[in-house]
Amino acid sequence: MIIILALATFSLNRGSIDEFTDYMKVIKLFSIVHVLISINLLSLEYYPKLMENNKLSLSGNWALLFGVLTFAVLFNTFKINNLILYLLLAFHVFFIGFKSWLNIEKWNGYMPPITLICFLLIIFVIIKLRIKQ
Repeated sequence: MIIILALATFSLNRGSIDEFTDYMKVIKLFSIVHVLISINLLSLEYYPKLMENNKLSLSGNWALLFGVLTFAVLFNTFKINNLILYLLLAFHVFFIGFKSWLNIEKWNGYMPPITLICFLLIIFVIIKLRIKQ
C-alpha cells in the first residue's frame, strides 16, 4: 500500500492527475480493508508487540492514534497535504515496529522487518518531496 501511495505522489508531481486519482482510489479501498482487518485482529495473539496485560501498550496506543489520523487525512475532502500524510504514516509504522528494528538477531531469517522497510520508504518519499519543492 505504501508503494502505491508513493507512486501516486510521484504521478501527481509529474502532473498526471488522472493517474493520481486512480492510485488514490486503490489506496482508499486498501486502507478501508486494512482498517477492517486490523480491528478484527487487534489482540495479543496477533499483535503481541503492541499489547501489555491484554491491553494496548503505550506504543500500541500511539500506533493506533497515528493510524486513525492518517486515515482521516487520507479521506479528507479538501486538498491532501502529502507531507502531513507521509509524516503521520511514518509515525504509525514507527510505533508498530521500532522495538524490533535494532535487535537484528531476532529478525526472522535475518531479514529486516517490513515495518522498517516501509518506514525507510516513507522517509525516502518525504525527502524526495522536500527536494522537489
